[in-house]
Amino acid sequence: MENNDLKEYIERLNNEYIKKHLAEQEREELIVENNIEMRDIKGYHGREIFELLQNADDAYQKSIDSGEIPECDLEVKIEYTGNILRVSNTGTLFDKDGIKSIVEGNNSTKTGGGYIGNKGTGFRSVLNWAERVRISSGNINIEFSKKHAYDVLNT
Repeated sequence: MENNDLKEYIERLNNEYIKKHLAEQEREELIVENNIEMRDIKGYHGREIFELLQNADDAYQKSIDSGEIPECDLEVKIEYTGNILRVSNTGTLFDKDGIKSIVEGNNSTKTGGGYIGNKGTGFRSVLNWAERVRISSGNINIEFSKKHAYDVLNT
């Protein structure tokens, strides 16, 4: 998928989600979704780094499954400097399915053997750690921010 197509897809997902949840009648649904998400994430407390390592392993497996021949074994780099945690890996780049799976719970396309995660909950549990989380993958940069979500949904 081309960079512009992916960017448009991300914007469309974002706009659809905001439009849906700004509607007065949908706020109850948002509360239900949030309660389910918060219940699920409780089980991930203390496992966030492990979840990010599993995501790296899944990204590497996806490289193999898609026919890409990895240039090296899976490598993961974890840095914590200046109150910023960076986790990088040698797996495949994020694509449309990967983005959708982290923003819509229980909607992953990861199936079959070799994959560890499939709900996106492990990644979303990391959102409780930080004021904002950024994914940089190839030319794509996606940021999750509690402040942005609050500002948008309270307009």
